[in-house]
Amino acid sequence: MKVLTVFLAFLFFIAHHSKSFADDRSGARSEYPVEYKSEFSLIQNKQCDKAFHELINKAKLGDLYALKFTFALLFWDALRLNGSDSEKINFLRTVMIYSLLSIDKQDLKWIPTTRDLSGAMRAIIHPISKDIAECFAKEQPDKCVRHAIDAKIVKELDESLESISTLNGGNLTVTCGRARNMGESVHFN
Repeated sequence: MKVLTVFLAFLFFIAHHSKSFADDRSGARSEYPVEYKSEFSLIQNKQCDKAFHELINKAKLGDLYALKFTFALLFWDALRLNGSDSEKINFLRTVMIYSLLSIDKQDLKWIPTTRDLSGAMRAIIHPISKDIAECFAKEQPDKCVRHAIDAKIVKELDESLESISTLNGGNLTVTCGRARNMGESVHFN
């Protein structure tokens, strides 16, 4: 439990101290990416497991931003990951690593940018591999993700997406969290 608490506390720190999260984003065009409207609706209707699986299916079809969006929903507790701490940490690390390959679609405060995630990955990967942590500090994310795959920190994308979609072989579940406000005018009841 302590490791997960530290992991999540670090992510919370990144979210609240990162320039891109803290800036006023008056240029934001909507409350959420419009291509995920159906998933927002499912979450509002307390069908969070279904929303999660729809997002992962979009990622399987090549929309890796769906992983970044999923990570943000987990971070802000709109979706809740249930299971052992080690399973949750491995799951979140995989989602974060592959989120780095997505292209930022919209400028919303509550969805981390690639820069935000890259900074977080440096600290999260450092205890596992100092070389890969340094990569996240200096290189483009795709090169560092490749290093993480080669070091067996994560599996290849297809295998990782399969593991994510089965919630680490059924060792994890997704339920609705307690989030009411996602930092913009996005509210869940």
